[in-house]
Amino acid sequence: MRKLRKSELEKFYSMLSESQAFSIKSGMRGEEKEFFSAKAAEMYKSIQSCPDLYEQDGKGGAATVYMHYFKGGSDWLITEYDGKDTCFGYACVNGDIRNAEFGYVNIEELRHIGAELDLHFTPKPMCIARGELEGKKPVEVAFDAVRDDDGKSLRVCLDYGVGMDEVCEAYGESTLGQCIEGRGGARCKRVAREFTASESARPGM
Repeated sequence: MRKLRKSELEKFYSMLSESQAFSIKSGMRGEEKEFFSAKAAEMYKSIQSCPDLYEQDGKGGAATVYMHYFKGGSDWLITEYDGKDTCFGYACVNGDIRNAEFGYVNIEELRHIGAELDLHFTPKPMCIARGELEGKKPVEVAFDAVRDDDGKSLRVCLDYGVGMDEVCEAYGESTLGQCIEGRGGARCKRVAREFTASESARPGM
């Protein structure tokens, strides 16, 4: 992966808190400069790939998360970014999952409170990112009837209730409940089969 130009580096640093930007700049001048340069380029690419506001509207759990910010027990999963300072995503503050919610997030505010961009995060569906955040153990399902823009099977997750109905609805399918009850037609057969298998495999079930 090519190294970032000066203007691209400045854009990348503008997404970080002052302390995190300082640490990465220091790393680029040290013995591990190749690692930090490659990591900056990787994260910059992910930031640039993040869709504009409203572009993933309606996808629910199938929306792709491109960035993860964190501080202490608080997390922000970003799915859309206007290229300036406004993002949309899922916020869980102080580990309070019950009151976690979707909404707009200001990058400058995240920087101000010292939230850090997760340099090890890779883009993934919101249902999986939320499942990981909430300490769940998701079972991934290949949803044959549902196709993404490239015609490939969309990989979604059956993560103990997080996101599956949203994924079904976002892609024009029946809800998970309808699939399991056999009311979703042939297109839901695999989901029902996988769900039944995963339920029987759960500890204590």
